[in-house]
Amino acid sequence: MPFQFTEIRGYLERHKNYLPNLIRDIFKMFWWRLCGKRIAVITIGSGGVGDYLWIRNYMPLVKEQGHKVILISMAHWKEIVETFDKENIDTIRYFESCLSPKRIETLFFKLLKADVFLNFRQISMGHYVRARKEYNDSDIPNDTFYEEKNNLVYARFSPLPAGFKHTLPIIPPQKDNLKRPFAILVERGNTQGSLSIDQSLSIIKCLTGKGYHILINGDKERLAPVLDSNTLEMIVDGSQFTFPQYTYLVNECSLVVTVNTSIYHFALQLQKPCVVISANEYETIKLNTPSQEVVFNKELQKAFENGELMSYKKNSAVKLGDIECNRLVAAISCLA
Repeated sequence: MPFQFTEIRGYLERHKNYLPNLIRDIFKMFWWRLCGKRIAVITIGSGGVGDYLWIRNYMPLVKEQGHKVILISMAHWKEIVETFDKENIDTIRYFESCLSPKRIETLFFKLLKADVFLNFRQISMGHYVRARKEYNDSDIPNDTFYEEKNNLVYARFSPLPAGFKHTLPIIPPQKDNLKRPFAILVERGNTQGSLSIDQSLSIIKCLTGKGYHILINGDKERLAPVLDSNTLEMIVDGSQFTFPQYTYLVNECSLVVTVNTSIYHFALQLQKPCVVISANEYETIKLNTPSQEVVFNKELQKAFENGELMSYKKNSAVKLGDIECNRLVAAISCLA
């Protein structure tokens, strides 16, 4: 208990508006109930942007059915959530990886008893509503979601209506001075680690040799001392663009070369040719997607086939650099 109190106090000190916002939202939600409104709670738990891009397609459908929509999201997705979907969300509750404040709201949501509860992660299901049955990711087809009825049993909704497609908003920057054709290179991911200098140089040499300019999402300054002036002129620093604007950049580019991260999911939804590089993800990558090449650490698939994936992943973040440069160049050459 002392630990939980300390944890809560630390959270409240970091987030001065947490309690006022919580009280405001509680009154708002109870007012909806008094007015007879149906409430839909949507959460992606601690999932990544791919989870969010999947589940956000159902927000306009739930909204059209007359629900008040409450989104529960990790704080680091705030920029993309409010840029893409603010008009379809009535209240947003953001969390860090802090459990005690989440426990406070867990109790509230159980008392609230939402009419519809949508989520992508099994670990999130029992947090916000009472349920006798839980589903894991493998039970959920790509085009369906689940409705929580009477806070007891989850029932599967039908697939997306005919003619309704998964869409990704295109957010253009104010200025577009990018030279075409260009490729996007993403050098690192939060859970993947970073490409080595040799790997990045091999990719850059391959792409510029094929006539591509490069938008680099990574550390251009790290590469500057080992690149000649002509090559440097063909590289643009991607940090000048916001995260949501990468939908426009991916849509405009000719090729994406990325560590397995959010930009990979943009490329999938926008159907852009993509080389995805992975050191610790296997099951979550779309292995049969056209116009895609996947380069794994050689030990990754072996660990998966031997049932040792979890033990392998504990130390895999540093193994991205073990992937041979010639394999990266070969994958690019298949698509470029």
